[in-house]
Amino acid sequence: PKNIFSRFTCIQFHCSDLPKFRGGSPVQNQILRGVKKTKISAFRVSSRIDAGDICLKKNLVLNGRASEIYVRLEKLAIIMINTIINKKKLIFTKQSGRITYYKRRKPEDSNLRFAKKRNLKNVYDFIRMLDAKGYPGAFMKLNKFKIIFKNAEYKKKEIKGEFKIVR
Repeated sequence: PKNIFSRFTCIQFHCSDLPKFRGGSPVQNQILRGVKKTKISAFRVSSRIDAGDICLKKNLVLNGRASEIYVRLEKLAIIMINTIINKKKLIFTKQSGRITYYKRRKPEDSNLRFAKKRNLKNVYDFIRMLDAKGYPGAFMKLNKFKIIFKNAEYKKKEIKGEFKIVR
């Protein structure tokens, strides 16, 4: 609430090189667009989503499953929190660059028919970006069945992984 962030310094973390990829599902939206390296941005909370002044950024690679990315993200965020806590004075800078904004993904967005270009690497990226707790896994519909994919590995022009078929 504004009565909190206007009285106290509130820091939020966002998994993108702000002001790029503001909004929801930043990891997934970056992977969908071919981004391989990004940043974690620590910024002052403001009344606009992901728009506050930046106090710290750290590099983050977007390879592996979403669950693996989130583990790396969590470890980096803890390091950043300790850095911020130990600073005598935080220095904030305005966000600069082109602003992009993306919406949070919805369960129906996990349908593989939304995979861009539909080459094998894009299908792999689509499956791995959704392979974390809290995101509906990538799926395909086949008549009255739904095939859900997870734990994908991309090797030598093939994807291996697990799947579940449900009615």
